[in-house]
Amino acid sequence: MVSKDCIMAFQIVIASVMCSYNPEDWTELCQEAEASGADALELNLSCPHGMGESGMGLACGQVKHHL
Repeated sequence: MVSKDCIMAFQIVIASVMCSYNPEDWTELCQEAEASGADALELNLSCPHGMGESGMGLACGQVKHHL
C-alpha cells in the first residue's frame, strides 16, 4: 500500500486567476495564490462564461497590449 505522505508528495495545486485588466490586481492575486501554496498559476485570459461585460477573462485576453 502507498502511504498518504507519499501520495501527497505528488499532488500539485494550480490556482486559476481572473480579474479585469489592472496590472496591480493581477500582481496581488498571483502573489496571494503563491503565498497560499499554489505550485502553478493559470492566468485566465480566455474564459467566455459571463465575465466579458466586466472586462474579465476573454475580454481581457483579446486586447494584445494587455498581454
